[in-house]
Amino acid sequence: MLAIAQLSTGSRVPLVADALSLLLVRNPGAAFSVGSGSAWVFTVIGVLTAAVMIGVAVRLRGIRWGIALGLILGGAVGNLADRLLKPPSFGQGHVTDFIAYGNLFVGNVADILIVSGVLLCLIFLFSGHKPRLHPSLNADPNRG
Repeated sequence: MLAIAQLSTGSRVPLVADALSLLLVRNPGAAFSVGSGSAWVFTVIGVLTAAVMIGVAVRLRGIRWGIALGLILGGAVGNLADRLLKPPSFGQGHVTDFIAYGNLFVGNVADILIVSGVLLCLIFLFSGHKPRLHPSLNADPNRG
């Protein structure tokens, strides 16, 4: 909301020389504006991602994986909110991006959360820290 209120579309505000700046962009696609004509697909992916993260989170044991999955869930829900509530229409809204990384790409805080969560998951997996889950609520109580 602050980016929309304070930035003008297309006007770059340098933060760290040319390496990092603020630049308001409405992104109809995914990273690097891939799939710009299929915003509804990203809405479906966002809903599915949030559902899976919540499903895993309710069974998760341990704070380390909870933080990683919480970051991914927070980012997915942040971008999903834009897809659902922003113009041009419900489910096809454009994501508000405003953090420009040089001339490479423009992202937002939700993107940072998603990437951070995925990186943490990879670090945990490659360092041998597998997620621990509570037994399924549907498990047979007679099984040992």
